[in-house]
Amino acid sequence: MGQVKHNGRVYDSYEEFQANAYVHSYANKPNVTVAYASTKKINGVDTGVPCVVIGVESKVSLSDLSQDQLIPSVLPGGAITDVEIIPRIMSLTTCTGGGGGGCPPHDEKFRPLQGGISAIEVGASACTLGAVVQDSSDYNLVALTNNHCAGLLYDPLFKIPTFGNLTVDGIEMLQPSPSDGGVSPTDSYGTVKRGVAMQFGTTGGATNLVDCSISTIAIGEADYPILQLDDGPFPFAEKALYSTGQEVSKAGRTTGNTPLPTTTVTSKNGVVVVDYSGGAGGDNNLAAFTNQIICQAATRFGQGGDSGSAIVAFISGRWRIIGLHFAGDATGTYGVCCPIEEIASTLQVQAWDGSIVVEENVEENITVLGRQYRRVQDTSRPITHIASSSSSSSLSSSSSSSSSS
Repeated sequence: MGQVKHNGRVYDSYEEFQANAYVHSYANKPNVTVAYASTKKINGVDTGVPCVVIGVESKVSLSDLSQDQLIPSVLPGGAITDVEIIPRIMSLTTCTGGGGGGCPPHDEKFRPLQGGISAIEVGASACTLGAVVQDSSDYNLVALTNNHCAGLLYDPLFKIPTFGNLTVDGIEMLQPSPSDGGVSPTDSYGTVKRGVAMQFGTTGGATNLVDCSISTIAIGEADYPILQLDDGPFPFAEKALYSTGQEVSKAGRTTGNTPLPTTTVTSKNGVVVVDYSGGAGGDNNLAAFTNQIICQAATRFGQGGDSGSAIVAFISGRWRIIGLHFAGDATGTYGVCCPIEEIASTLQVQAWDGSIVVEENVEENITVLGRQYRRVQDTSRPITHIASSSSSSSLSSSSSSSSSS
């Protein structure tokens, strides 16, 4: 069967649709880690029959499971299932060592800020600043990373996780991360501006689409590049622009730049159950996600500290952001990222095209970080400037907006 369209989303197969539509029929079963459309294997032989692969940490004898613990052989919508061993998926905040192909020094301080560098909330361990983007509500520049790297905002109508907050606005963000030496006031680059609350537990209808947050950032401390990857700017790419098998890359705090062709997209609409416990365990620390991009690497794609990395693909002649990395298995070969179109919609952000927004001023041309900008908007609201070849004025404190809400 061909594509299925549902709730504004396009699924490449009926099985891909059912994996997401019936997530609550299997996500609360013991050891479930992922689910995605594939073909059924019998005794290691691929039959070519479409199915929904449901990953479990380990296979358990049927005699040791109660009836309500069994993974259904057929989902309510009619798709058959196939159970495979796939490692537990965890949020990637726990701090680990470097390596993995030219990882940059973790303790390096970057001003201006850019994607791919060490950054996290005050008092935490280590994460990655994904990219500088624009807040769609006021067009100010903001730093994009994971929600669990910026206070972990949770929804109190569902289970309460061991770690997290009911409000995250104003939490201080540090670059580099505390585990990398970011402890002084001069390491602060802004505060959390907005996050998308997460729903925890695998029962009661809890599901998630994104793990993302934005923080304030000064115009004079923002730049286009993603470390070790490209100078940008980086447009967003929706799922319609690529297919399963697309080669992807990222630049993360721990493993650095993952070059092509190491990693490919296994599913554009997979389901994952992510462990946010940090070792505490419990269903209250599990979060189920639907419609996620699942990547698989030949060796290592990401490890602890890489959370927040922008996942990019080379599409139509340039690097484009397709999602935000937030979870993976212990070996680092499985990577999960929330799609950028869901982030843009729920978090209200857009790709930074190189323009900047400043408070109303009389200058036609300004200079920021040695880059020259020309006025392109003239209203009583904040003024947008785009890069130009000439400049007559430097940006002063009186004409700069602070990106605060």
